[in-house]
Amino acid sequence: MIIVKLSVKLYKIYIIKERYKGMNKTQDYLVKLLDSAIHGNKINFNIDENIQWDKLLDEARAHKVESLVYSAIDRKSLEHIDNKKLLDLWKRETFLSGVNQLNHINNVSEFLAEFNKENIQVIVLKGIVIRNLYPKPELRTMCDADILVKNKDDLNRVKNVLLNLGYKESVSSDKDLCFRRGITYVEVHWSIANEKNFLNIEKFEEEIWKNSVTVKVGNASALSMCDEDLILHLCMHMAAHIKYSGFGIRQLCDFVLIVEEKGDLIDWSIFKRKLERHGIYKFIISIFEICNKLFGLKIPYELKSENLMNNKFIDLLIDEIFLSGVHGKRNKILQISNAISHANIEEKRNCIHFFKKLYFPSINTLSDKYMYAKRYKILLPIAWIHRLFIGGLNYKESISDKLKIAIFGASISRRRNKLISWLEL
Repeated sequence: MIIVKLSVKLYKIYIIKERYKGMNKTQDYLVKLLDSAIHGNKINFNIDENIQWDKLLDEARAHKVESLVYSAIDRKSLEHIDNKKLLDLWKRETFLSGVNQLNHINNVSEFLAEFNKENIQVIVLKGIVIRNLYPKPELRTMCDADILVKNKDDLNRVKNVLLNLGYKESVSSDKDLCFRRGITYVEVHWSIANEKNFLNIEKFEEEIWKNSVTVKVGNASALSMCDEDLILHLCMHMAAHIKYSGFGIRQLCDFVLIVEEKGDLIDWSIFKRKLERHGIYKFIISIFEICNKLFGLKIPYELKSENLMNNKFIDLLIDEIFLSGVHGKRNKILQISNAISHANIEEKRNCIHFFKKLYFPSINTLSDKYMYAKRYKILLPIAWIHRLFIGGLNYKESISDKLKIAIFGASISRRRNKLISWLEL
């Protein structure tokens, strides 16, 4: 009973500190700077504001937006930063990031030109197109290049082009082929999304090729989704990430820019029907509410919902985005709990049962490393402790992380299940 009460107390402390604290001052500054950066403006901070620049940089790095943030700080404000070592490092990283992104786009342009010569039809996805909406495209970082091949039969031709250009095949899966050369990582897809994730995905795949438009990527021409499909695909991408792991504030910046730039060209009534068709309507109107709250994004009349204003789940989703980081891997405890949460949604099982099986397995399921417990059942609790702290469920996790996961994981997973259920994903 004492252990249970202590666990509940520790859980409450953790939740207050790590989960439902709301946006802190550093995150407020981050949002203000990103809002300025994506609109080509700068902010002049008062020296009396006492900004913790090291924490601001750490927060920006977690979301891969440090170059954007740097670009929005007025030069006079930069002079207020006492930590000159941090300032010099930030400035140098921003410069090198810009150079790397220019080289990355040149590399993408190179293989797209070769695809054109070979008459291989591909569509460039996500950041390759959206980056051009930024005032300084080279500051919108991306570590990979996603392309969609129209004909799966062309995969070998795509592979040969990339191999001839010096790319090496990386770890691939049943959903994509991956290649790397220097700083450029290429993911080749033949389907827009896993069909289990969304409803009527086949219809969307037909439409994106039918409605595709030509764009410039560096010196090469390429196909891209039309504006409406590009926004819809970005919505799907965020929905998939929040369901499986999480996503960061950079994707919100992409969403704000593309809606502001292309919104007047979109028939939002038709768009709404497509969101409903693919089962992501409530999630996306929640994203609109968040972007309105953080960046002042104007919500189309057709997508406004009074029921979402000041909703606790909207605040929870904002918290989730900040805790997740750019690829949903910032917070280890949250990451593992999210994975377990998704597994239980898929299997319709109770999270507590899952954690019990994960951390306190039966004697029959223990490996031979814990043979002493198999011989003497009274030592089973010792084997559980051994497995948690020494044997390890994951050697990369610290003992502290494992303990937090054991104590808080099931409760976090339950709360996340409620969020995903509320979002109707």
